[in-house]
Amino acid sequence: MIGGAAVKARSILGCSAIIAVLALGGCLPAARAAAGDDAATTAPDTVAKDGAAPGDSTAGDTTSGADTLADTGTEETTADVAVGPAKGCASDAACANLLVGACKVAKCNLKTGLCMIADAPAASACDGGPCQDNAKCAAGKCAGTAKTCDDGNACTDDSCDAIAGCGHANNHAKCDDGNKCSDPDQCQDGACAGAPKNCDDKDPCTDDTCNATTAECNHLPTATQNIPCDNPGVCMENGVCQGNACKGTKVTCDDSNPCTLDACNLTDGKCYHFNQQGKSCKLGKCNGTCEAGVCDDKAFCEDNNICTADSCDPSVGDCMHKPAAGPCDDGDPCTQNDACDAQLNACIGGAKLSCDDANPCTNDSCVYKQGCKNAPNTAPCNDGDACTSSDGCASGICGGKAVSCDDGNACTDDACVPATGCSHKAKSDGTTCGAGKCSAGVCTGTP
Repeated sequence: MIGGAAVKARSILGCSAIIAVLALGGCLPAARAAAGDDAATTAPDTVAKDGAAPGDSTAGDTTSGADTLADTGTEETTADVAVGPAKGCASDAACANLLVGACKVAKCNLKTGLCMIADAPAASACDGGPCQDNAKCAAGKCAGTAKTCDDGNACTDDSCDAIAGCGHANNHAKCDDGNKCSDPDQCQDGACAGAPKNCDDKDPCTDDTCNATTAECNHLPTATQNIPCDNPGVCMENGVCQGNACKGTKVTCDDSNPCTLDACNLTDGKCYHFNQQGKSCKLGKCNGTCEAGVCDDKAFCEDNNICTADSCDPSVGDCMHKPAAGPCDDGDPCTQNDACDAQLNACIGGAKLSCDDANPCTNDSCVYKQGCKNAPNTAPCNDGDACTSSDGCASGICGGKAVSCDDGNACTDDACVPATGCSHKAKSDGTTCGAGKCSAGVCTGTP
């Protein structure tokens, strides 16, 4: 096609078998009509192709009338436009159905009666495509200024596609968002951004901000005052924000114990409670004394009776002495297994203590509050030794005089065994006994 429409025509005004189209001041050769092409009916063309437009089908034209256009490869669907001396155009309106390109117009040549294609008026608006702005016609061509597509965003790569138009693809270039509190910046998802500077001073009493120009952190007093804070200082509690500082009240460390001295250690901030041994104290209306960190009122109400539990009624300050069961000591060493009598509120002595030392040479007795006494005596006794006689006690020990076992026989060895007494063992025969000799324990040969 030429200019959107080529004209099939017969020889008219000296242009035999050509298309009379005014383009660049001349005529272009006409497309050769297919042999057997119908001229005025809807019957099928007799050939599939012609020389001007390969691929033409053999289907019939959809309307009657002489063909005016070269075959284009597809069937015509609009009414044919009749041209020529007999049916030429009389006005530009007759050429309105011709398809022309950008910056071209179809006009009627009144001298020839033919439609021709001419350049559109200069500077007339035209469609330069999505990549041109302010497109205008000039010498039959549409031209304009190239569209920049610049979206002013450093984080997009700008381009123009002849079909889609401007495109803005995200990039990951380094950038500057103008805020020094977020350096270094880099493009992300089409926007310039950086990690914000952390100005948190962990102080709830300050509002922490960053100066976008200098990147310096600012810590101004929080706008809301007297809000709770948890660091009022060592040995301080109940902190609240005052100004840009956390302030509180002193820790008392009071454990409500009158027997301890309470204090807070300025080094570790912990409370300590020191016992005040022997300090006077009160339990309600009862007087007491501090013992191992506890106020003990027993001393105040002590009745020195082991068989009573002594205490003070704190509501009135009166002493109470309740019976106490259990073992006790009546103070007499001559009794044993003493126990408290709940009815008498007294310690009652148990069984008498035996002071028998199994020594016949002592007189055994128990003296009240003194205990056992074992006094030596001089009573007769038996020391159990057969080698003594006339046994008797002396200084608490039983003893006697040694027994003589001499039998006057020179032929016996005399001895005393404590368990059995005296023994007389015969000497060996032949033992000299005076002038004689011993034989069977008898001295023989004596003159």
